[in-house]
Amino acid sequence: MNLFLRELKVNRRSWLIWSVSMALLTIITMWVYPSIASEQSRIDQLISTYPKELLAAFNLDELSLADILGFYATESYTFVLLLGGMFAILLAGGIMAKEESEKTIEFLLSRPVSRSQIVSSKMMAVLFYILLFNLVQLLVAYLSFEWVKQGPYTVTTLLVLHLGAFLVHLVFASLGLALAVFIPKLKALTPLGIGLVLGTYFFSIMVRLSSKLAFLTYISPFEYADAVDVIKKGGLQPPYLAIALVLVAGLVATTYFFYNRKDITV
Repeated sequence: MNLFLRELKVNRRSWLIWSVSMALLTIITMWVYPSIASEQSRIDQLISTYPKELLAAFNLDELSLADILGFYATESYTFVLLLGGMFAILLAGGIMAKEESEKTIEFLLSRPVSRSQIVSSKMMAVLFYILLFNLVQLLVAYLSFEWVKQGPYTVTTLLVLHLGAFLVHLVFASLGLALAVFIPKLKALTPLGIGLVLGTYFFSIMVRLSSKLAFLTYISPFEYADAVDVIKKGGLQPPYLAIALVLVAGLVATTYFFYNRKDITV
């Protein structure tokens, strides 16, 4: 538990910076919504001139900017997924790798604590901050909706959107933990983590551009919480939900298994 509290203390600044930055981005984005809604006909006319591929890439072929949920999903929710994914994978990877990277692992292992306890404490800290990050973003989104709404909207849909975001962030966090077991150098882990998030986001765009790339939907965690599925179909799709949970469980198990058997670099 002391290790858990230490990790909370060490990483609170990082959580604060990411959370505040994302919250401000949401507020600024939603502040524009009333202007967009009041110019619905002109906006629709302008969007109709865009290439179909561009509209599909950003879900503008399925969602309307005049609808507050559609506007949020296309203009802000994507950044919640993307920036939150970066935060999750960098937080998890950094927490797991820093002991070896900063040469403090020898001291930690000299304490009366097992390797599994080390992993568990670090995972708990990661889960705490990812959950807190998502709760902050949900609260900011809800308050922003109440501030700029032009009519009624379904709060449940907003909740499910952020539940999906939380799930995506868990996948990236689990990936970060597992990667850190094999790549305990922060200088190498950081660009790799960012690259994986951006790469899988690129996959999600490619899926929307070509039906021939449909198999990429299972590779990209961004597809597991697709805004169109939530808004148009009423929730997260069971196959994607199952894949996400299996991925999280498998990556967590991988982290425990290999961390307990690896040769620690001191």
